[in-house]
Amino acid sequence: MLFRSLRKAVEERLDLLNAQIGYSSGAAGSDILFVEAMQERGAEVNIILPFDLEDFVRTNVAYAGRRWERRFRNALKLAATVSYATDEHYLGHDMLYRFGNQVLHGLTSIRSQFLGSPLYLLAVWDLMPESLPGGAADFIDQWGDPSRINIIDIDELNA
Repeated sequence: MLFRSLRKAVEERLDLLNAQIGYSSGAAGSDILFVEAMQERGAEVNIILPFDLEDFVRTNVAYAGRRWERRFRNALKLAATVSYATDEHYLGHDMLYRFGNQVLHGLTSIRSQFLGSPLYLLAVWDLMPESLPGGAADFIDQWGDPSRINIIDIDELNA
């Protein structure tokens, strides 16, 4: 039920933003829902992985089950581009997530400037501060312009 509500909320925000180009890492859950919603609306999707593909699948997708792994691999096939912040293995260092987010933000900023279009962050978050580098709170803090941040509150969807 939560994923249906989340998917609907993502689709509504994408409509509101008239999203035509998107960037994501594609982790199980809201990232994959975002990628699929973008692809279904005919938008361009670019996936930025923070490190080695199979390590990413093992740490960020496979835990959610085979169905999510199939959805992730399908999203990769349909993406306009798949890029890596680094092709190194994960090795348990969470700073690679922050670095991946910084690369994603940099690429989106360059693309936005090139196209002369506004840049927005669409984040799914429980509004709890996180201490992990590269987590939702960290990425939102690094984003900059708060007027260009759209947050879908998970707790609101659960209410």
